[in-house]
Amino acid sequence: MELVAHGHASGRGRLIYCGSNRAVTQSWQKEPYQIRRMLTEQSVRAGDRRARFIGLGAYVEAGGAVMRDLFEEDGGGWLQDVPLLERLV
Repeated sequence: MELVAHGHASGRGRLIYCGSNRAVTQSWQKEPYQIRRMLTEQSVRAGDRRARFIGLGAYVEAGGAVMRDLFEEDGGGWLQDVPLLERLV
């Protein structure tokens, strides 16, 4: 399964699914926490101390994408470009 995150100047990101129907069907047979884990396993949580140190605004301004969960109460999300985050820190 391949997911492509697109960031926006507002810091909000969106996911675009690029893959087979088989992957989608298999994901429907999982619990919500399993799907979230699959989508975010290559990301860094916005609450991570590295992300808090540089700030989401600076990360997005440098070209980083933030994937957000519609049902996340804290409005945090996941930073998609870990190498960029490391360079900024």
